[in-house]
Amino acid sequence: IGAAVIDDVLSLLVLAVSTDLVVSGDISVTSVVLMLARAVGFIVVAGAVGYFGIRKVIERMDATPLARKYPEFVF
Repeated sequence: IGAAVIDDVLSLLVLAVSTDLVVSGDISVTSVVLMLARAVGFIVVAGAVGYFGIRKVIERMDATPLARKYPEFVF
């Protein structure tokens, strides 16, 4: 999964560079760095939400009678 995330970030950077090239006619290092910072920030925030937030939701769902009867429900 880590390789897929890195691949997505690199694809996003290529898209940002090509869009910047088409719109303004040149490549701005600032826009590439900002796009990279946004992508990395999004991954960090989404990972933190997934690790801390979704974990509690899954633990609550796992404690329900439905999850005991159908364990695949939690997945």
